[in-house]
Amino acid sequence: MEVKNKVAKGIIFIIFCLIAIAILYPLFGIIIISLKSSKDYYIDPLGIPTKLYLDNFIVAFKKSNMLINFYNSIFYTFVSCGLVAIVSLFIAYPIARKKIKFHGALFGLFTASLIMPPSLIPLYKIMQSLKLNNTYHGMIMFYVGTGVAFSVFYFNRFCEINPKRIR
Repeated sequence: MEVKNKVAKGIIFIIFCLIAIAILYPLFGIIIISLKSSKDYYIDPLGIPTKLYLDNFIVAFKKSNMLINFYNSIFYTFVSCGLVAIVSLFIAYPIARKKIKFHGALFGLFTASLIMPPSLIPLYKIMQSLKLNNTYHGMIMFYVGTGVAFSVFYFNRFCEINPKRIR
């Protein structure tokens, strides 16, 4: 019995090692290639670099407008998450405290919408007709619209668990 257990553990360990190698080898290749100059890359594409060449990162940083992209990510994240939290709390609290009619049906709709993916093509057409694509407002409305369902589910449970006297 003990031998079978050790053999099974050994086989599982080997399988996980192979999976780790399959995942980490391409990452290793990308890092090695990014640390080489173009000349070194053409001489030996997958060899270890003889000297570190960090100018590739500077060029990539400048050409891709990294600071603008970083600012956009931070801006969209904070604004969208803040609006999702506010909107979701205003929806979830009355549903959880049963202060509105059909609270169960509303909660069921929000829960059912969690399993349905957003219809991206019709949503894109609507945003295009409203001239909201490639704008801050359009992205924020998309993120808020897709994030509210889960947040209502989450905040609803939070409001149900906490006693009423805490309010």
